[in-house]
Amino acid sequence: MFEFQGEWYGVECNESQTVASPIVHYFVEDEPVVAYSSLTSYMKTIAKALKEKVIWWEEGSWDSDINRLI
Repeated sequence: MFEFQGEWYGVECNESQTVASPIVHYFVEDEPVVAYSSLTSYMKTIAKALKEKVIWWEEGSWDSDINRLI
């Protein structure tokens, strides 16, 4: 779904129909980890981070307050 420098987020899909599929974080140096219960929860988290100015778009790229991301 989203990729950046050796790490990415993907939707875990299977053959059965479900209400929501988990969003998995993949990193080349670690095992995959379920990061969010659904795409909706992922997008709500990003929207909240933008609203609270934890992350922002500036001069053509994303920036963040690293101390508030932890």
